[in-house]
Amino acid sequence: RQADWVRDLPRLLAREGHRRQAASAVPGPSVERAYVVIPAGKGPAALYLVANNPAASPESITSIATDAIGPATLHESVHDHATNTMSMKPLAAVDVPAQGSVRLAPGGVHGMIGPLARPLVRGERIAVTVHFARGGDVRTTATVITYADVDTATTQPLRK
Repeated sequence: RQADWVRDLPRLLAREGHRRQAASAVPGPSVERAYVVIPAGKGPAALYLVANNPAASPESITSIATDAIGPATLHESVHDHATNTMSMKPLAAVDVPAQGSVRLAPGGVHGMIGPLARPLVRGERIAVTVHFARGGDVRTTATVITYADVDTATTQPLRK
């Protein structure tokens, strides 16, 4: 269908390194700076990334997936001030503002992958699919890092 072509062609061209887009096509969401963190012990791995939405209307991430290392889910770190404890709350979706970005990062919204199908190796690249409610699936590659690398990798300024 034509609507599918309008949505998919710019993403396919971008995947192939082409910067041109059809004049009438609105660019879809994109994902950058994706990292999977090797867990301490046998726990799940954290997934951090930046999701961009160039559209004039809000978008949302409804799921994340990786076939290579295990099932993935969206979570948010929650601080209970009364007990001074942290916990993780599962999320059904993560909002991405119109013409803006959202960062999945430590201490906030993030992905969790687990149980892991195999051990992770620093520097390896993992295929990740981010599903947007309107923009469909965006595939990216996440670099495996250690906890020592997290601050440097996840604190770079967001694109304007």
